[in-house]
Amino acid sequence: MLTSPPTSRTQKLAPALGAPASGLAAGLVLGVLTNLAQGWLPGAFNHIPNSGAVWSAAAFAAGAILTHRATVVIAAVTGLLTELGLVIGYYGYAAFGRGGMGSLTMPLVWAAVACVVGPLFGVAGLWSRNGQGGVRRIAGTAALAGVFGGEGVSFARGSHHSTEATACIVVVLLVSLLLPRTLKDRALALSAAVALSLLSFVVVGAAWTVVVGAPTIGTVPGLTDAKLQAAVAGMVPAGLEVTRRGGQDGESAYVVVTDSEGASRIDVTVQAGMSFMKKELFNDSAALPDGTLVKTSRHADGTDGLVTWTADTLREDGLRVVVTAYNSAGLTVPVTRDMPALSMQQLTAMATDEEWKSLP
Repeated sequence: MLTSPPTSRTQKLAPALGAPASGLAAGLVLGVLTNLAQGWLPGAFNHIPNSGAVWSAAAFAAGAILTHRATVVIAAVTGLLTELGLVIGYYGYAAFGRGGMGSLTMPLVWAAVACVVGPLFGVAGLWSRNGQGGVRRIAGTAALAGVFGGEGVSFARGSHHSTEATACIVVVLLVSLLLPRTLKDRALALSAAVALSLLSFVVVGAAWTVVVGAPTIGTVPGLTDAKLQAAVAGMVPAGLEVTRRGGQDGESAYVVVTDSEGASRIDVTVQAGMSFMKKELFNDSAALPDGTLVKTSRHADGTDGLVTWTADTLREDGLRVVVTAYNSAGLTVPVTRDMPALSMQQLTAMATDEEWKSLP
């Protein structure tokens, strides 16, 4: 039996038609891995897998690996399905692999974000590699660098997120200087990335304000930076003077307290919907009568003498409160005392304080 030879149009589109399905599959796998990585990565680096910029980079990569025969529509659809796969994989694993993902609010919010970010960065990735004309290549490259720059600005505004801010800046430089092909394009891409970083910071902040109320601490609607700082300062035990306080919009707050032995910094982080981290972070942890899980840890750095004590708690409703004290006024300054100003018992009392249930 004779068959008709494939048309020129079919030959051009066939290699790219499988890209959306591949993007969805890759997104599902990456979603599960980012969920797991939050428990694997140490310290400040556990923010990386939960970064909106990192998730955006997945759609960008999906678009960038498409051949020159792929159309803008295919790149947009591939980016969209990659991002939706990330959301489904992340929260799907939280629901079935960790025993709960909390409210449906955040999965729905991130799915909506995926519908916007996925197509944009899928196309940006395609343009960065196969854009017709220098303007598209520069725009695509600067888009990826800009979203990391926006997160870098957000981290830089915090009091103790210098590691994350530095990592974002490094990514901005690497993307802007390595992806373009000429010195002129690199200079233009870096300049555009700086402008887009500021734009990204403003737009994302405004959008988050509309969606969940602003500013927020973690995923606790209505809990502002000012309210959290006030709550932390109010829980400081008698005999300690609060000499400084600050915080990071969207996540945490700190106070520096002083007594006769010297200054000591106390960090507090409050997050809602963290039930999915129960097995990863609180395995074999002690449970209070109300079901709250408590995990304590002590760490001493033999190099600079920094001593860190932490009380990490998880309530049955998914509210996680972490209180950490240091024997210094900051993480990058010399130690001021032998031990933190608060005992482990006092740190645990702060983390399990009933006031957290009434905030905001």
